[in-house]
Amino acid sequence: MVRANLFDALFTAFRERLESKGFITRQGQVVDASFVEVPRQRNRRAENEAIKHGELPEGWQDEPKRLSHKDLDARWTQKNHISYYGYKNHINMDADSKLIIRSTVTDASVHDSQALDAVTEPGDGPTFLDAGYVGPACAAVLAGKGIEAHICEKGSRNHPLTYQQKRSNRKKSRRRSRVEHGFGFMTGSMKAMFRRAVGIVRNRAGVLFTNLVYNLCRVEQIIRLKTMGRKTPVAL
Repeated sequence: MVRANLFDALFTAFRERLESKGFITRQGQVVDASFVEVPRQRNRRAENEAIKHGELPEGWQDEPKRLSHKDLDARWTQKNHISYYGYKNHINMDADSKLIIRSTVTDASVHDSQALDAVTEPGDGPTFLDAGYVGPACAAVLAGKGIEAHICEKGSRNHPLTYQQKRSNRKKSRRRSRVEHGFGFMTGSMKAMFRRAVGIVRNRAGVLFTNLVYNLCRVEQIIRLKTMGRKTPVAL
Protein backbone atom coordinates (compact mmCIF):
# COMPACT_ATOMS: atom_id res chain seq x y z
CA MET A 1 0.00 0.00 0.00
CA VAL A 2 2.92 2.35 0.69
CA ARG A 3 4.55 1.61 -2.66
CA ALA A 4 1.24 2.11 -4.49
CA ASN A 5 0.61 5.38 -2.59
CA LEU A 6 -2.89 4.16 -1.71
CA PHE A 7 -3.26 5.98 1.61
CA ASP A 8 -3.92 9.30 -0.12
CA ALA A 9 -6.57 7.67 -2.31
CA LEU A 10 -8.24 5.96 0.64
CA PHE A 11 -8.39 9.17 2.67
CA THR A 12 -9.74 11.17 -0.28
CA ALA A 13 -12.39 8.56 -1.11
CA PHE A 14 -13.71 8.51 2.45
CA ARG A 15 -13.65 12.31 2.71
CA GLU A 16 -15.69 12.62 -0.48
CA ARG A 17 -18.17 10.12 0.96
CA LEU A 18 -18.46 12.22 4.12
CA GLU A 19 -19.05 15.38 2.09
CA SER A 20 -21.74 13.72 -0.03
CA LYS A 21 -23.59 12.63 3.13
CA GLY A 22 -23.42 16.05 4.79
CA PHE A 23 -20.96 15.25 7.58
CA ILE A 24 -18.56 17.99 6.42
CA THR A 25 -20.31 21.37 6.34
CA ARG A 26 -17.44 23.67 5.28
CA GLN A 27 -18.99 26.50 7.34
CA GLY A 28 -15.67 26.96 9.09
CA GLN A 29 -12.29 25.24 9.18
CA VAL A 30 -9.30 25.00 11.52
CA VAL A 31 -5.67 24.57 10.50
CA ASP A 32 -3.04 23.33 12.95
CA ALA A 33 -0.20 20.83 13.35
CA SER A 34 1.08 18.41 15.98
CA PHE A 35 4.29 16.44 16.48
CA VAL A 36 4.49 12.74 15.65
CA GLU A 37 7.56 11.50 17.48
CA VAL A 38 9.79 8.56 16.58
CA PRO A 39 12.59 6.82 18.56
CA ARG A 40 15.39 9.29 19.15
CA GLN A 41 18.64 8.63 17.31
CA ARG A 42 21.93 8.44 19.21
CA ASN A 43 24.37 9.82 16.66
CA ARG A 44 27.65 11.65 16.93
CA ARG A 45 27.66 15.39 16.27
CA ALA A 46 29.43 14.98 12.93
CA GLU A 47 26.89 12.35 11.87
CA ASN A 48 23.98 14.62 12.74
CA GLU A 49 25.52 17.45 10.74
CA ALA A 50 25.86 15.21 7.69
CA ILE A 51 22.22 14.08 8.02
CA LYS A 52 21.03 17.70 8.28
CA HIS A 53 22.75 18.44 4.97
CA GLY A 54 21.13 15.44 3.29
CA GLU A 55 24.34 13.40 3.25
CA LEU A 56 25.08 9.87 4.43
CA PRO A 57 27.50 9.87 7.39
CA GLU A 58 30.90 8.41 6.66
CA GLY A 59 31.07 4.63 7.04
CA TRP A 60 27.31 4.04 7.22
CA GLN A 61 27.18 2.76 3.64
CA ASP A 62 29.32 -0.19 4.74
CA GLU A 63 26.89 -1.15 7.54
CA PRO A 64 23.51 -1.91 5.90
CA LYS A 65 22.10 -3.51 9.06
CA ARG A 66 22.86 -0.40 11.10
CA LEU A 67 21.64 1.89 8.34
CA SER A 68 18.26 0.13 8.21
CA HIS A 69 17.59 1.35 11.76
CA LYS A 70 18.64 4.95 11.12
CA ASP A 71 15.98 7.51 10.24
CA LEU A 72 17.59 10.00 7.85
CA ASP A 73 14.39 12.03 7.38
CA ALA A 74 13.31 12.81 10.95
CA ARG A 75 14.49 16.09 12.49
CA TRP A 76 14.88 17.74 15.90
CA THR A 77 13.02 20.88 16.92
CA GLN A 78 12.01 22.74 20.08
CA LYS A 79 8.70 24.16 21.24
CA ASN A 80 8.22 25.90 24.59
CA HIS A 81 11.76 24.76 25.54
CA ILE A 82 10.84 21.08 24.99
CA SER A 83 12.73 19.05 22.38
CA TYR A 84 10.90 16.88 19.85
CA TYR A 85 12.27 14.44 17.29
CA GLY A 86 10.32 13.12 14.33
CA TYR A 87 7.62 14.51 12.08
CA LYS A 88 4.58 16.79 11.99
CA ASN A 89 0.98 16.07 11.10
CA HIS A 90 -0.47 19.24 9.51
CA ILE A 91 -4.25 19.11 9.19
CA ASN A 92 -7.21 21.14 8.00
CA MET A 93 -10.29 20.23 10.08
CA ASP A 94 -13.97 21.02 9.57
CA ALA A 95 -14.88 23.18 12.57
CA ASP A 96 -18.45 21.88 12.91
CA SER A 97 -17.89 18.13 12.66
CA LYS A 98 -14.20 18.01 13.73
CA LEU A 99 -13.51 15.78 10.71
CA ILE A 100 -10.16 16.12 8.92
CA ILE A 101 -10.55 17.49 5.39
CA ARG A 102 -6.94 17.26 4.22
CA SER A 103 -3.45 16.88 5.64
CA THR A 104 0.25 16.77 4.88
CA VAL A 105 3.28 15.36 6.68
CA THR A 106 6.70 17.01 7.13
CA ASP A 107 9.68 16.56 9.36
CA ALA A 108 9.41 18.19 12.79
CA SER A 109 11.67 21.14 11.94
CA VAL A 110 9.24 22.54 9.34
CA HIS A 111 7.30 25.47 10.79
CA ASP A 112 3.51 25.14 10.81
CA SER A 113 3.15 28.12 8.47
CA GLN A 114 5.29 26.47 5.77
CA ALA A 115 2.64 23.77 5.25
CA LEU A 116 -0.29 26.20 5.05
CA ASP A 117 -0.37 26.17 1.25
CA ALA A 118 -0.53 22.36 1.16
CA VAL A 119 -3.56 22.06 3.48
CA THR A 120 -5.68 24.90 2.05
CA GLU A 121 -7.49 25.26 -1.27
CA PRO A 122 -9.42 28.04 -3.04
CA GLY A 123 -13.04 28.00 -1.92
CA ASP A 124 -12.31 26.98 1.68
CA GLY A 125 -14.63 28.50 4.28
CA PRO A 126 -13.62 30.88 7.10
CA THR A 127 -10.40 29.43 8.53
CA PHE A 128 -9.22 29.74 12.13
CA LEU A 129 -5.50 29.58 12.95
CA ASP A 130 -3.27 30.14 15.97
CA ALA A 131 -0.58 32.82 16.31
CA GLY A 132 1.99 30.59 14.59
CA TYR A 133 0.44 31.56 11.27
CA VAL A 134 0.91 35.31 11.73
CA GLY A 135 3.00 36.95 9.01
CA PRO A 136 2.96 38.23 5.44
CA ALA A 137 3.73 34.81 3.89
CA CYS A 138 0.64 33.18 5.43
CA ALA A 139 -1.48 36.24 4.72
CA ALA A 140 -0.46 36.05 1.06
CA VAL A 141 -1.38 32.35 0.81
CA LEU A 142 -4.80 32.88 2.39
CA ALA A 143 -5.56 36.04 0.40
CA GLY A 144 -4.44 34.43 -2.85
CA LYS A 145 -6.96 31.62 -2.32
CA GLY A 146 -9.74 33.96 -1.24
CA ILE A 147 -9.93 32.45 2.26
CA GLU A 148 -11.43 34.49 5.10
CA ALA A 149 -8.76 34.17 7.80
CA HIS A 150 -9.24 34.43 11.57
CA ILE A 151 -5.73 34.33 13.01
CA CYS A 152 -5.00 34.76 16.72
CA GLU A 153 -2.81 37.82 17.18
CA LYS A 154 0.59 37.61 18.84
CA GLY A 155 2.13 40.16 21.18
CA SER A 156 5.80 40.93 21.73
CA ARG A 157 7.96 42.19 24.56
CA ASN A 158 7.53 45.86 23.68
CA HIS A 159 4.11 45.56 22.09
CA PRO A 160 1.79 43.53 24.34
CA LEU A 161 -1.71 42.67 23.17
CA THR A 162 -4.40 45.20 23.94
CA TYR A 163 -7.59 44.29 25.80
CA GLN A 164 -9.51 44.28 22.52
CA GLN A 165 -6.95 41.96 20.89
CA LYS A 166 -7.09 39.54 23.82
CA ARG A 167 -10.86 39.54 23.67
CA SER A 168 -10.73 38.88 19.93
CA ASN A 169 -8.25 36.02 20.46
CA ARG A 170 -10.55 34.37 23.00
CA LYS A 171 -13.43 34.51 20.54
CA LYS A 172 -11.32 32.96 17.77
CA SER A 173 -9.93 30.33 20.13
CA ARG A 174 -13.41 28.98 20.86
CA ARG A 175 -13.48 27.75 17.28
CA ARG A 176 -9.77 27.11 16.80
CA SER A 177 -9.41 24.97 19.93
CA ARG A 178 -11.68 22.27 18.48
CA VAL A 179 -8.71 20.96 16.53
CA GLU A 180 -7.05 20.03 19.83
CA HIS A 181 -9.85 17.54 20.49
CA GLY A 182 -8.77 15.64 17.38
CA PHE A 183 -5.10 15.58 18.32
CA GLY A 184 -6.07 14.61 21.87
CA PHE A 185 -8.04 11.61 20.57
CA MET A 186 -5.09 10.53 18.41
CA THR A 187 -2.76 10.83 21.40
CA GLY A 188 -4.91 9.32 24.14
CA SER A 189 -7.34 6.88 22.55
CA MET A 190 -5.39 5.86 19.45
CA LYS A 191 -1.83 6.07 20.89
CA ALA A 192 -0.84 7.14 17.39
CA MET A 193 1.38 10.19 17.94
CA PHE A 194 4.47 8.05 18.51
CA ARG A 195 5.58 5.78 15.67
CA ARG A 196 8.36 3.23 15.26
CA ALA A 197 8.64 3.24 11.46
CA VAL A 198 11.84 4.45 9.77
CA GLY A 199 11.85 7.17 7.12
CA ILE A 200 9.31 9.71 5.93
CA VAL A 201 7.72 7.38 3.34
CA ARG A 202 6.48 4.88 5.91
CA ASN A 203 5.78 7.48 8.58
CA ARG A 204 3.79 9.61 6.14
CA ALA A 205 1.66 6.59 5.24
CA GLY A 206 1.14 5.82 8.92
CA VAL A 207 0.10 9.39 9.72
CA LEU A 208 -2.34 9.54 6.79
CA PHE A 209 -3.82 6.22 7.94
CA THR A 210 -4.12 7.65 11.47
CA ASN A 211 -6.09 10.59 10.07
CA LEU A 212 -8.36 8.20 8.16
CA VAL A 213 -9.02 6.03 11.22
CA TYR A 214 -9.65 9.15 13.31
CA ASN A 215 -12.34 10.22 10.79
CA LEU A 216 -13.92 6.76 10.98
CA CYS A 217 -14.07 6.96 14.78
CA ARG A 218 -15.33 10.55 14.72
CA VAL A 219 -18.18 9.70 12.30
CA GLU A 220 -19.32 6.88 14.56
CA GLN A 221 -19.28 9.30 17.49
CA ILE A 222 -21.26 11.94 15.57
CA ILE A 223 -23.98 9.43 14.66
CA ARG A 224 -24.15 7.90 18.14
CA LEU A 225 -24.11 11.13 20.15
CA LYS A 226 -25.72 13.44 17.57
CA THR A 227 -23.00 16.00 18.28
CA MET A 228 -23.95 18.14 15.28
CA GLY A 229 -27.49 18.73 16.58
CA ARG A 230 -30.25 18.84 13.97
CA LYS A 231 -27.65 18.74 11.18
CA THR A 232 -26.38 15.30 12.26
CA PRO A 233 -26.63 12.82 9.34
CA VAL A 234 -28.19 9.51 10.34
CA ALA A 235 -25.91 7.16 8.39
CA LEU A 236 -23.10 6.85 5.87
